[in-house]
Amino acid sequence: MPYGFGKLAQKRKGPLVLINYKRVIEVWFDPEYKQYFYTREPMAQFYDAGNVTK
Repeated sequence: MPYGFGKLAQKRKGPLVLINYKRVIEVWFDPEYKQYFYTREPMAQFYDAGNVTK
């Protein structure tokens, strides 16, 4: 795994792929469509996606 080492890996809490999916959802999806992702992956609500601002 390319992100399984280094100082950023120590800060990560949760599965890497799911956190990346959450980042995509938070940036690109409209609020009315986010519910579909969170229905399918309910634990993703509790993971920190990091800074997703510009």
